[in-house]
Amino acid sequence: MEIFKYKKRKILVISMQGIGDLLLITPALSLLRRNFPQSIISVLVLSNAKDIILGNPDIDRVIIYDHKKKSIFAILKFILKLRKEGFNLSICAYPSGLRAIFVGFLTGAPLRIGQNLVCVKKIPFLLTHKIDVIKVKHAVDMNIDLIKTLGQVSNDKKKQLVMPINQTDTEFVLRYKRRHDISDTNIFICIHPGVSKLGESRRWPLDKFIKLSDRLVEEYNARIVFIGIEDDRAALNEINGTMNKKQLVVVNWPIKRVSALIKSCDLFIGNNSGPMHIAAAVKTTTIGLFGDTDPRIHGPYGENNIVVRKNLNCSPCFYPFLHGTLDCARLDRCIGRGRPKCIKSEFECMKSIEVDDVLKEVKKIESVWKRT
Repeated sequence: MEIFKYKKRKILVISMQGIGDLLLITPALSLLRRNFPQSIISVLVLSNAKDIILGNPDIDRVIIYDHKKKSIFAILKFILKLRKEGFNLSICAYPSGLRAIFVGFLTGAPLRIGQNLVCVKKIPFLLTHKIDVIKVKHAVDMNIDLIKTLGQVSNDKKKQLVMPINQTDTEFVLRYKRRHDISDTNIFICIHPGVSKLGESRRWPLDKFIKLSDRLVEEYNARIVFIGIEDDRAALNEINGTMNKKQLVVVNWPIKRVSALIKSCDLFIGNNSGPMHIAAAVKTTTIGLFGDTDPRIHGPYGENNIVVRKNLNCSPCFYPFLHGTLDCARLDRCIGRGRPKCIKSEFECMKSIEVDDVLKEVKKIESVWKRT
């Protein structure tokens, strides 16, 4: 590709989505760094996800877009700043919609790579190199495919998510656990019952989280920590307040500190969300609960991680930005953008998952996560 003709290669990777999606581009960033060690690699992220990528050893710069600043003046100022950088190449990571693709175009980069989505086909000049999406792949592999487009790319190492954690947060978690009498002999489980603001369709019912937690305490004598953001506080308190034996609740910790906490746990159980991907990244055995989203694309990445879902004929139905591109995401059977709408109105795909379904998977992988 033409990128090889530039002596000074300045590459911009654009990921204007949430923390989970940002984590899923990190194996591609590692591949990019190994193959272009002298290039200047920048990553453009939203301000609420920046802590996922700060400290990543495979990149040189993090460019932060404050998504709360929506005035035309602020947006134009940001775009002009990007243009002055003189990027040779922009890469729109999966999942990227028109917003990210337009940003890549407006940087002025002569080479622009992204997926050949339905929205792109209507405005083909936005990208100079389009990658056809012809079969279902994990998001990690779709992002790797974008890097392979550059040509002369060696992919000889194992793909791994990268979540930088500093020593300060690790030590904070150790003190937290000592303060609550959690030792290395305790089975320590992290549960995340929350979802993103647009992800209510992915929420497993709270009463089932309560029953599951009680069973984990009863059957494994486990210590549990419930995690979430401020919006989750009421739900977390309801779960913990209803349980037979009170557990720990952590609300609004910084992302890196939460990551250190999850890493210190033996097992993570939660809805399809950013913390689920963090758990997979820090190599804590992960059980993800799935309904409308396709785990083949968004499932917890890595070995020994488990997806619990029900095989309903209407699920999965939500394919962000892939609607009309893949056959399974054809327009007559799925909602591909915005807030999912259930054709049954009740999100049966999540509600039909039973506590015993989750416990069955917990027991199945006991040899992986359980302390002996």
